Amino acid sequence: MSLAAVVAALPAELAATVVRDGADTMVAAGTLGVIRTQVAHAGSFEQLNDLHRGWWAGFLSYEAGRSIERIRERHDDDEARERSASSAVPDLHFVQFG
Repeated sequence: MSLAAVVAALPAELAATVVRDGADTMVAAGTLGVIRTQVAHAGSFEQLNDLHRGWWAGFLSYEAGRSIERIRERHDDDEARERSASSAVPDLHFVQFG
């Protein structure tokens, strides 16, 4: 069965991810937990301590780096930061699959 057929057969409401490692491909479906936040305030990265043992997929945004690394401000950064803060895409998002 092709990867496209496997993914197409999954129910639309079921959270799933596809990960490739060289020639290997893994499809994970069905969530056990979710960690999602904006990293605008100090301590948001502490939510990563809530990652239990298991298989997680997720990301940290580029903008999340501002909370741990000083970056010299540019005048146009304020506008970009406002757009990012109102974005539906979080700075930190991890999903545990089972």
